[in-house]
Amino acid sequence: MRKPSETPEIAVSGPDGIFGRHNITEALLAALKGTPLVLLDGPQQSGRSTLARWPAENKHKAAYFTLDDAAILSAVTRDADAFLRATFGPTVIDEVQLAPVHQHR
Repeated sequence: MRKPSETPEIAVSGPDGIFGRHNITEALLAALKGTPLVLLDGPQQSGRSTLARWPAENKHKAAYFTLDDAAILSAVTRDADAFLRATFGPTVIDEVQLAPVHQHR
């Protein structure tokens, strides 16, 4: 079992199957330094949540919210703008695909 301080690995795959496990945390940390928003996209069970959580808990301290949590999803569904205004500093929002589509007026 991985210790919280160890860097996670992510499975990289293509049409011919899994190519291997790769440590991409340094690339993620570099992206976090250069842009206010980083999207982690990939197939189910590829390690996205682990990868998103790791810098938030270690080198790049950030608040971590997951929309898998019914209370968080409810708050976002009720008023996404208010939820985002209530966050301060670096923030990770995991499982964002669970949120309903929100359009600005």
